[in-house]
Amino acid sequence: MQLDRIKDLAQNVLTKRGIKNNSTTTPGTSNEHIVTGLSEFLTNEFKCNLSNPRTHADQDPVVQFLFDQRQGHCELFASALAAMCRSIGLPARVNTGYRTSEYNLIGGYYVVRRSHAHSWTEVDLGPELGWRPFDATPPDEVRAEHAVQKSWLTSVRELYGHMEFAWIKLIVSYDQHTRQAALDNINHSIVSSYNDEKIWIGQIVSFARGLSTLWRNDQISYSLAGFIIVIGSLMRTLVVHRRQLAALQISAVPRSRRKGLTRRLRFYLIILDMLERHGFVRPRWQSPLHFAQQLAQKHPQGLDAVLNLTEQFYEIRFGHRNLDLHRQQQIQSQLKLLENALSRRQ
Repeated sequence: MQLDRIKDLAQNVLTKRGIKNNSTTTPGTSNEHIVTGLSEFLTNEFKCNLSNPRTHADQDPVVQFLFDQRQGHCELFASALAAMCRSIGLPARVNTGYRTSEYNLIGGYYVVRRSHAHSWTEVDLGPELGWRPFDATPPDEVRAEHAVQKSWLTSVRELYGHMEFAWIKLIVSYDQHTRQAALDNINHSIVSSYNDEKIWIGQIVSFARGLSTLWRNDQISYSLAGFIIVIGSLMRTLVVHRRQLAALQISAVPRSRRKGLTRRLRFYLIILDMLERHGFVRPRWQSPLHFAQQLAQKHPQGLDAVLNLTEQFYEIRFGHRNLDLHRQQQIQSQLKLLENALSRRQ
């Protein structure tokens, strides 16, 4: 029944635009022309809205989007276009990914954030053209949504973002694979330099001469080195602070409330630190509850305390419970159980 409504809508749209559908295709009408007509109908007649529209349990969100609300986020635009194409016999599917528009000039790469997520439609246009992408979401509203706000702080944000990226890549994510890649690069450099002995010797001589220059300008060098150390330490502090906010899931909380929440939730940072020292690291994409449930399932002897502590974390963070004396005693007791369980695993 719903499919018939969508099919009638698609055929009416094509008829008003003077486009023949697949059942009566003329030599001058292509599938690409058909999909473009349907896509333009959604782009021009519907409005992009980031808020999720409310739907009843017995209603299909796509049907409600097409016939009632006529506004919604990009997933509804993509799903609506796919449904209209399928209703008239064109294979279609919804793709989800990211629309990158933020470029870090300092690092020379595009930044992909969770807020850059986007959905579009792919339609099979036949054996010659294959699957082709179509984006029915109004382009002006998409560009406005993903636009990067430029200000005098842009360069500072880019520097901070690049420092955080470098810290995670070189320090936090340093593993056997990264170490082997670094060794391979060193070996490659040594072999290349060995093949050209004159260049290799010349580089050593230039480096030795440079050392003497540095010693002659030791005051400037030490001042510069001290400045770099201070800036590096500050950037590392900011990165750690940002990671703590993300771990406590309070990055979006107003600054006026962060300090109090951080103080009440500090016990969860202690949990993560204890677990990381024993090889249990929570991935950034995994929720605290899922991480705790996974640990309790794989290691029920002792690590079930993580689940109890995580429930306390959720009650304080999202249930707005106070950290009273009774709750503090419960947390201390569970932390002690966790500490004992981890020590027995050594």
